[in-house]
Amino acid sequence: MNSLSHHGSDEHPENHDPGHYFDALAAQWDSPERVARAQALARVMGPHLPADTQIIIDFGCGSGIVGRSLGVRDVIGVEVSEKMREVAASHGVRVYERLDEVPICQVDAIVSSMVLHHVDDVAATLRELVSRVRPLGSVVVADLDAGQEFFHAHMARTDASSPAASDTPDPTAHVFHHGFDRDFFASCLEDAGLVDVRVVDGYTGVKEGSEGEPARQYSVFVASGVKPQ
Repeated sequence: MNSLSHHGSDEHPENHDPGHYFDALAAQWDSPERVARAQALARVMGPHLPADTQIIIDFGCGSGIVGRSLGVRDVIGVEVSEKMREVAASHGVRVYERLDEVPICQVDAIVSSMVLHHVDDVAATLRELVSRVRPLGSVVVADLDAGQEFFHAHMARTDASSPAASDTPDPTAHVFHHGFDRDFFASCLEDAGLVDVRVVDGYTGVKEGSEGEPARQYSVFVASGVKPQ
């Protein structure tokens, strides 16, 4: 299996790669709403980490807010966007483009927030994440609940004039999933080899409408599991 960056396999064409898209947005990514969401999710994700957690990988770390908000000693980021890596590094995060570049074989936990809807083969990605966690370590994922296509439709409209849009015919081409059914995602974690799988409410926010459309509420779950000994 190829080690994955957070956008999936190398078989997809460039317009499915979110790296260049998020490069264009990196400098202004940490809006008050995104920071509030990341910090709120970190508060929910934290109790799912092993009690003795010292080092974690933040997979698809973006600017690094979630990992840095968890209060662990050492956060290693994995992020496909070069400009996002620069932002994360400016905040003291040790960050790599790909998971197979991380020099530590196994860590206490891997966290990933609002990333896996950008991944085509979620099952393969979860298996690889589990392989990088020590026995009794955990994988903790936050992502959109199922049926929230409007979340990315709004992004396509509001970002249509961004530099990324000029390079990508569809700004949402790298979105493979518009959220996940919670039971389905729990089964994915179990199939990846995790036990003690839990899925809880993570965050509820409001996505502002545009072009006369009303604002809509969206929800994020937090799912976790433990790697057996």
